[in-house]
Amino acid sequence: MSTEFKTSKRQRLVTELSPDFCTITLTMFEIKETYKIETSNETTPRRKRIEISKELFSSSAKEAHKWTLKSISVEELRDIRNREIPSLVIKKAGMLYYTQINEKTKLKFAFESINGIQHMCSADCNGFNGNSENGLCEKVMSQYCDGIERYDFITEGYELFHKKKVPSALIVVECSNYSLSETSRMRKMDNSN
Repeated sequence: MSTEFKTSKRQRLVTELSPDFCTITLTMFEIKETYKIETSNETTPRRKRIEISKELFSSSAKEAHKWTLKSISVEELRDIRNREIPSLVIKKAGMLYYTQINEKTKLKFAFESINGIQHMCSADCNGFNGNSENGLCEKVMSQYCDGIERYDFITEGYELFHKKKVPSALIVVECSNYSLSETSRMRKMDNSN
């Protein structure tokens, strides 16, 4: 038996809504974890050692970036879009929150951050593949997949945009139209057995 230490890094996004619902603070943490792994001297056919135990040895988190978003109206957001101001928009509890992102590195970081969030628009949803009673989802049919404020059925989500006619990143966290497809339902049932 041998012991080795492996370190992994991941990101965690924390969203805090102010008590007056006027601002949202979005904080990205970089988490570094080191695991102590004990393996047997036996190997698998691919020459990998067989893992006997894995325990967390150490963990640390540091704040990588923080954004403060202010509440914004649909009309104000439309104006920002027309002026092509690079922006991050969050829709939460029926309200829109906005912050300008003006540096390319921050735009790239914001994009990577929101892409780490679980996105509901996938082949798992009947609306994504056109099998819902309403057919294909309106957001999925949109050429540029933008304008989170246009979709009432998206109750929570994140959008990052910078230019007109350029696809934005629109991550749907909660959707009132979401319905799990039969194929996905069966797959999840098989995996639970």
